[in-house]
Amino acid sequence: MADSSSGASGVGGSDAASNANAASQAQTDAQVGALAQDATAAAQKAADAAAAAARACNDPAAAKQAAETAQQAAKAAADAAQAVDDAIGGMITSDAQLNAHEEAGNAAAAAGRSAQAAQDAAERAAESRCEGVPMSQAQPPGPTQGLSLAAISQLDPRNA
Repeated sequence: MADSSSGASGVGGSDAASNANAASQAQTDAQVGALAQDATAAAQKAADAAAAAARACNDPAAAKQAAETAQQAAKAAADAAQAVDDAIGGMITSDAQLNAHEEAGNAAAAAGRSAQAAQDAAERAAESRCEGVPMSQAQPPGPTQGLSLAAISQLDPRNA
């Protein structure tokens, strides 16, 4: 009878197939993990762009550019999430794949929300509905702006 540890028998052959399957699964796990990280990075970029759009409230062009950046990042996150699902192939076979699927999906959803928030901020900037005064309507600084009351008093010729 053949020794099963030699790999010559059916049992040894199944060990080799099992090892190949494990290597394939490890490769898929690594691939989807990297894709999920890409999705998360894109979601962070979208969030940063949304914050920039909100800060650019008095600058419609900058707000629009930030909204476009957020939209591109949201698309990148969605593409990465789709790539995770494509790599998994419809059957999640490990915890790593499940985690990657969830992480990428959550990142894509968050990036989409950030892109929408950035778009809303850009629209507010374009309509001048921001808090504060739009830069186009701001008054130029006065000659004493930023000076303390004591310094202003010293400048007044009546106090000489």
